[in-house]
Amino acid sequence: MIPLLLGILLALAPGPTPSTPGIDPAQEAVTSPVEKARSLLPGGFSEHQTRHWVILSDARWDTIEHVGRHLEATLHQFSRVCRLLGATRPMPTERMLCIVFSEAEAFRDFASACDGLEIEPEHIGGYFSPSAEWILFYEPRGLPGLESARRELDEDEASPPDDEEQAREHERRINEHRDALDDLETGLRTSLAVHEATHQLAWITEFTDHRGGWNLWLHEGFATCFETHDTSRAFGPTHESPFRRDQFVKAMNESTLLPLEELLVIRDFDGIDPERLNVIYAQSYAVVRWLWRFRRTQLNGYIRSLRENPDYVFPRDQLKAFEDAFGPIDRLERRWLRDEEDAWWDRG
Repeated sequence: MIPLLLGILLALAPGPTPSTPGIDPAQEAVTSPVEKARSLLPGGFSEHQTRHWVILSDARWDTIEHVGRHLEATLHQFSRVCRLLGATRPMPTERMLCIVFSEAEAFRDFASACDGLEIEPEHIGGYFSPSAEWILFYEPRGLPGLESARRELDEDEASPPDDEEQAREHERRINEHRDALDDLETGLRTSLAVHEATHQLAWITEFTDHRGGWNLWLHEGFATCFETHDTSRAFGPTHESPFRRDQFVKAMNESTLLPLEELLVIRDFDGIDPERLNVIYAQSYAVVRWLWRFRRTQLNGYIRSLRENPDYVFPRDQLKAFEDAFGPIDRLERRWLRDEEDAWWDRG
């Protein structure tokens, strides 16, 4: 059996626009995101509510229940992190909207028709739409890598060895692989829900700067810092994400990291190939987590200045804004990479 190598990109949709592409003008008058989504979704989507979310989905009940638990856990941890950062934000008073598709094709078609996004599901598993303020993603079961691996297992199972003992061992290995795929699917669903909910909460609570002051590294750095496969324990930038850490270490060892000045000014995904985007996500994760651990006061001041300071001229000089908060970029970059190379994280 060929080993499965599966990566998933968790994306933030482009910034808000005056109107949502693909929506009839009459539908723009509908103010409720739930009503708007219902008018656009195909049949078969049912509504489920948690304390802070409405979930519209055509997926299985166990999937919806799973997603609901992780959304609520994300709100709790997001609020906790805001308090630790000294940037307490008012949590949403109305239920937010999450849309979960059982099929990747339906997810892709909805993103194109309703949010004006041309998405390749094998690269983007979900996103947050600032204009509609909803998050949506599709069931990881539909990921091409998982589907291919399961088909391969089915083929292997249909051709057992003739020897009885070897056949039992063959069956045992297949069952182990199936369990591993199930665990991977569950973990991906958890990380996906948490990642997109972090984007949604950061936007709705105005933790982010709605005027466009946050570049890609800050959006994705915070969202990846919250990724976890287990929401029963505390998570967020106070805890390591092994998946992103491994990606970062790999990029560092292969010398594929971007110069920090280059990373800081990337605005969106345009023109970035998926492999390069993986590095950007991992590097953004590492930068934000290092700033959280060793420059937290400055990080809070930086985020607050992006959100509240009326003196900045738009578009902002992103490098100047960063240096105003943290000092010279080259000096900070040297210190950050020295800590990474010294395996500081293993001792922290």
